[in-house]
Amino acid sequence: MQKKGILFSLLQIAGSIITAITIVAYSKMVDATFYAIVFGSISSLLIVAITAILKENKYWFSRLSISKAQTKAVLWYGLPFLPALSMAMIFQGMDRVFIREFVGFQGLGIYAIAFKIAAVLSILQAGFSMFWIPVAYEHYEKDPNDKTLYEKMFKYMSFVLVFCGLGLIAVKDIIVLILDSAYFEAATIMPFLIFMPIMFTLSEITYLGINFTKKTYWHMVIFALLLLLCPLFYFIFVPWFGVKGAALAVALSYICYFVLRTIISTRLYPVNFRLAKTSLAIFLLFFVAGINTFFDKTIGIGSAVLAIVIYLLLHIPTIREIFVYIRQNVVNFIPRS
Repeated sequence: MQKKGILFSLLQIAGSIITAITIVAYSKMVDATFYAIVFGSISSLLIVAITAILKENKYWFSRLSISKAQTKAVLWYGLPFLPALSMAMIFQGMDRVFIREFVGFQGLGIYAIAFKIAAVLSILQAGFSMFWIPVAYEHYEKDPNDKTLYEKMFKYMSFVLVFCGLGLIAVKDIIVLILDSAYFEAATIMPFLIFMPIMFTLSEITYLGINFTKKTYWHMVIFALLLLLCPLFYFIFVPWFGVKGAALAVALSYICYFVLRTIISTRLYPVNFRLAKTSLAIFLLFFVAGINTFFDKTIGIGSAVLAIVIYLLLHIPTIREIFVYIRQNVVNFIPRS
């Protein structure tokens, strides 16, 4: 929350190194079993946690005075996340359950490979979330009525994510050639899977009104509605199209996820995200993903390249704004020490 990105990254890297060293040492000196992974994870968590606590000791060891009213407020805010996260786990694992049931383990393996290709955008998603959340909360704390930051960030990120999605679809076959021939079938499944990181990242901007207004019980409502609606997509498309149908159902599910989060959040904390233009961009991306999934490879690549050219030409003013915004603002978020 202090935007200490370098410290956070160093702790994550150190944790991975400690895990690897512990696994190798345990396997060589004690026993080469799954316990090596368990002890590696425990060692890494302990060392990283202790290091982080010592580094931020003024927060961990300072005296606090917490009233009953504060405790009640924190519990009322935090408890809805428990059932919401449980439902989120079911929502996120639904695709694999239906593939295993209707297609089998071979289809599940191909689907897992396709996810590896789509994981390129997941890296962008994770990095943005780490940067955005503390910045957004800090901005809200300074001035709850100033919503320009959220509007601009949504405008810029929707452009960047759709562009990256179209670009990834266009080069998916090149990625396959670099990796392995086993990825060829997975490349036709990947286009719809990119909607998961794209819609999740955009909703990370639009959903904040729920948390700002401390109406966190709406997260439970959102996932309850998704668990009622999204199985229909899988029941319809997986038996019909197999693994490709599961990818299509994932895309539709995460579009619904974005829509529900955005509608509820903007009702609680109105922000003008100019959703009409973004909706057209998402529709274009969905159309291109469909062509690349269900039609000939040459037609698919051609549609993606044409869509990129049209998309860039229509967003020249936005591209200029992004460069100006980066030059004027992002440098302020870089830690000085």
